[in-house]
Amino acid sequence: MDRENMVRCVRCHTVFDANLGPCPKCGTPYQPRVVAPPPPPDSFVDRYSNTEFIAPVEMNMSAPARRSSRTGLMLGGGVALIAVAMVGVILVTLGAFSPGPTERPQVVVPITASPSAAPTLPPSITDTLAQLNDPSLSAHFTVDSRLALDARVNGAAVVYTAGFDGNISGRDESGIYKHNGVSKEIRYVEGTTYGRILPNGKWAVEQAMPSFLVFAPMFNLTSPNMIQVIGQENRNGITQMHLQSTAWWQPDMNRMAIMDVSGAGLAAEDKVLDLWVTMDGTPVSAHYAATTSATSGAKLLDIEVTYTFRDVGLPVVIGSPEPSPSPTPKS
Repeated sequence: MDRENMVRCVRCHTVFDANLGPCPKCGTPYQPRVVAPPPPPDSFVDRYSNTEFIAPVEMNMSAPARRSSRTGLMLGGGVALIAVAMVGVILVTLGAFSPGPTERPQVVVPITASPSAAPTLPPSITDTLAQLNDPSLSAHFTVDSRLALDARVNGAAVVYTAGFDGNISGRDESGIYKHNGVSKEIRYVEGTTYGRILPNGKWAVEQAMPSFLVFAPMFNLTSPNMIQVIGQENRNGITQMHLQSTAWWQPDMNRMAIMDVSGAGLAAEDKVLDLWVTMDGTPVSAHYAATTSATSGAKLLDIEVTYTFRDVGLPVVIGSPEPSPSPTPKS
């Protein structure tokens, strides 16, 4: 047996003669060891080979030795110590262990001056508010109002109606007022109220104009934040701007309904005014809705009012009539 040809099986570790064939125990063929190519000239490996700086490499064909648990604990502890050390370095760098608070530099960011905010309403809508609040406003307009009360309010369901068709010129008014089937012609001229029942009533001076029939200023839209722009709409072949009230608007419910609704004992919870104007801001029509609902959703109070305008801005002359003399009481 030639000892120079004796090798160890890489699988079962049996020593056998490589010239006689594969391992006689497990049949694994012998594969000669691959010799690494020689290092290039003048390389560090060639320069320091076979010196005290590089120990000779020995191939151990036996199974690798299993690390003891003690060795694993030592390695784990070393890794933990390294991690703790790194965290400490980071904290020291950030000043976590400095003796006092570190003053941080202040970052100054230049702020470019911005222009003032654009107005909420376009100029034409501002003109609308100016017209509605103008003491000398002149126009012809109509109002149709309907108020419904549920039976749960006063014990019986009722519906009230009112309407007005007339003119306004500054603080003066004239027109026909209808309320629950009764028509009355009224005139308010320079602080004096005249009225007569239609169709054959005679003119008489009355104590005062009912507050709910005082139309100026119209709708009490006194501030730009009380109204918002919804958009353009085509109504009756005319392009109009649709406006709507906001939560800032708190109207007089009697004036909007042109009747005294205080007897209902309810305040309108949901109320909205929709106003349509021409592109230059002239009022065309309006719609007012106010409701108060029960927890079930049923409407306890329901108010619907529509307005139409024409001849806005045209001069109107409202004169006082010749009232009929009051009858002389008999003695």
